Amino acid sequence: MGPLHRIVMGCGLVALTFSCAAARAAGAGSLRQADAQAKALRQAALTLRTKADQDRKDASQKRQASAEEADRAAKLRGQAADAKAKGNDTQADSLNKQALQLDNAAQEDTGAAERAETEAKGLEFAADAKEAEARGLEASSKSAADQLYRKLRDAVARAQADLADLKQFQVGSRVGRQAMSARTLFSNIHDESLKSFGQADLDALFAPFEEQLGALARTVETNRDIYGTGGWGADGYCNECYYDLSLAAMKVEEAEFSLVSRGFDTYEADIYKVERRLNAEWKQEDDALAASNETDTQKQADRAALRKKQSGERQATFLDVAKRYRADKNRLAIFRQAWVDEITGWHDVAAKLSQGDDVHRRGGSQRMDSLLSGWFSTGAVNQPESLGMFAFSIDSPDRFNTEYGDFDWCKARPFPDIQPEGSPGQLRMTSLIEKLPLLTRGGKYDGAARSSGP
Repeated sequence: MGPLHRIVMGCGLVALTFSCAAARAAGAGSLRQADAQAKALRQAALTLRTKADQDRKDASQKRQASAEEADRAAKLRGQAADAKAKGNDTQADSLNKQALQLDNAAQEDTGAAERAETEAKGLEFAADAKEAEARGLEASSKSAADQLYRKLRDAVARAQADLADLKQFQVGSRVGRQAMSARTLFSNIHDESLKSFGQADLDALFAPFEEQLGALARTVETNRDIYGTGGWGADGYCNECYYDLSLAAMKVEEAEFSLVSRGFDTYEADIYKVERRLNAEWKQEDDALAASNETDTQKQADRAALRKKQSGERQATFLDVAKRYRADKNRLAIFRQAWVDEITGWHDVAAKLSQGDDVHRRGGSQRMDSLLSGWFSTGAVNQPESLGMFAFSIDSPDRFNTEYGDFDWCKARPFPDIQPEGSPGQLRMTSLIEKLPLLTRGGKYDGAARSSGP
């Protein structure tokens, strides 16, 4: 290689080195610019969410004031009615005027609350848009904080979707039916306890959980905005992500276990109405036989025939209730396994991110272990609405007593996964912990696990 070639090659290497360095500098500058843009967007979003939070607090105070004013107005009207009944028209008119003033104040406060809530939704919509733009700029980030943030958003959305799924399921299984808190005494008449269960009743039961998960979803975004604007260190933010995941899991599990067992009131009503009718039929037939001229042998035969007919009707009722109860149990089994997998996934991510005794170990993997053992396993029975409390504690709320356990068709245990040995009339959900494919016969939640467990 001659001197000229060496000079030319040397110039080429210098040029290539300069080009690579320039590219790296340009890339770093582009990343810094993207980070700055994302930070500005999150600062704007944080400002919007802070104002929205204040609007929601104001709306809550106004609604509380409205409720108190309406309650005071109702009491004044009651007092006015009493005064009217005693002939004191002047006092009655005065009390009614005070009640009307309170009604007007309640309406004004309700209107103010609605306006504040509307403004809050608008501010949150604007914040959502800025956060979505920021996420686009942060999408390539491999930082632990951004990994956990993206995973947390998905988990909270999953919890909200699971709650919505349960609500839709109960629209079909509860709405339009009659409900009854408890039959108390099997043969007694308690018609006054039968209540129609409508969509408004279901909405009222779900509203607290919907609001809590909605608030948690907003908190997730606010916390990321705080972190993105320098208000939180990486370790503190990651710890908060693990904590918020625990809240989401516990809250949706509380909703599932409490709302499923509340649904047993439709089973109570169905069995009560059948028993009410059959007991009346038996009494009518028994009175007629007592007054008839039939022989004792014929009377016994008539009663045996009626007993057989009624047993068939009770069996049909039992089969219907047990199938619906099994659908509840199967749905909970799918729910539990999905969240065990979700939490296990969080444990594994935390273990990979951990570099020793750090936030990912203490706040992450160890917290996930505690969450699984305390809320999603059978051993811990001291946590409200945990799996252990729901199905494995004394007088656990998963139990539904059909009171048909003395019939041979019930003793045969046609539903071994929900009919425990020795107590076939009391339905249980202990088999929801079995990890095996759920059979499908006519629907997603039909079919059975192999046994009812211990």
